[in-house]
Amino acid sequence: MSFNSLDSILGEAQKGLVTGNISKNINITDIIDTPDARTEIEDDNHTIAELAQSIQENGLIQPISLRKTDNGYEVLAGRRRLAAVKTLHWENIPAVIHEDVDDRKAEAIMLQENIHRKDFSQFELAQQIRKMRDEGMSLVEIAKMFGKKESWVRMFISISGLSPELIEEIEQGGRVKNATALSSLASIEKINPELAMKTAQDITDNPEKNY
Repeated sequence: MSFNSLDSILGEAQKGLVTGNISKNINITDIIDTPDARTEIEDDNHTIAELAQSIQENGLIQPISLRKTDNGYEVLAGRRRLAAVKTLHWENIPAVIHEDVDDRKAEAIMLQENIHRKDFSQFELAQQIRKMRDEGMSLVEIAKMFGKKESWVRMFISISGLSPELIEEIEQGGRVKNATALSSLASIEKINPELAMKTAQDITDNPEKNY
């Protein structure tokens, strides 16, 4: 199975361009509220409040994306928009309903939304990519999904193998965006865990340094 880039997938999802998609107003009570979604939203109350104020002033500019399930509608993109309109006591919300989205494509759309979270880390992305690989997706498929090269996928698969101790050490020092450094750290840990810990401390102190 081949994929466009995540931006392309999300763009189609939000604009309703894929054949079989339907744009309509959906009763909010028909949308499934999962435990994971509730936890994610509860951790982001300040942003939800700001978004609700914007929607109240300007309206909902972009519809949310849903897919039909046996139990109702599942949110593919727009959890925060949904949470915001709930605080405004809306009964219905504009949505694009996708009739041709399988589980893999649904995960891609959800991941795209999560990537834009302010607190989304390189480690979370690495674990998501590892999950896709473990579920049978090839390096080529994952690379196409993200619009990246296979080497980029391998780099994040490498990062997913970092020990919890090293991840904790790095996260305590702040958010690190240098994926190349984290991949190098994973290689070091396989050979010399003690050196890897020292390198982790160096990465947090010098996040833009090349390794």
